[in-house]
Amino acid sequence: MKKIEEMCKGLLKVYAKYSEEKFLEDYSFAHIRRWKEDAENHLRIIDWNKQYWINIKHDVNFSGTYVKINDNCRLSYFNNAIEDKEKWCWKFISRSDDWRQPKDEWLFAIYYSSWAYLFGDDYPTALFEEFFEELKSYNPKYLDTRNHRLYFWMDNFSKIFNEYNNVLQKYREKNKEDYKIRRKKKLEEQIKKLEQ
Repeated sequence: MKKIEEMCKGLLKVYAKYSEEKFLEDYSFAHIRRWKEDAENHLRIIDWNKQYWINIKHDVNFSGTYVKINDNCRLSYFNNAIEDKEKWCWKFISRSDDWRQPKDEWLFAIYYSSWAYLFGDDYPTALFEEFFEELKSYNPKYLDTRNHRLYFWMDNFSKIFNEYNNVLQKYREKNKEDYKIRRKKKLEEQIKKLEQ
């Protein structure tokens, strides 16, 4: 990790030396600006991994304000969510439970746009709600319960970040047995209809 850190800092020094040059504004040199942004992103990941005792991989999808950890987890930078919400641009929490909005902060966001489909195409809402309640027990800073989204501040997110996959796996295992019961019940109902 030390070598990656040295390389990224070296790239930033070289970029800083030529940052005032007009040719960098030319589209043909956009890749050089991206190298700078990539170096900053890798240094940010190194810093977070050290500071918060987590393990974000360097192959994640990362822009300057967004890190995709997996399909349901992201690290997102919120500039001024109150102003952004009024303009319907940038990032904000659409239905914050207590109406609060983040300002100038990175948050670890967990959200489920497909909600209970996470556990199967029969949409097991009770299981999903139980899972979501357990995630809420990790004390998110912001909640959007209606849209099933949780936002954790950086000083508190390492526990949920490190345990998320275990919690998800626990409910997937639980769903395996529950799915058989739900499927059996549905088939029995279909048989009853056919016999009528």
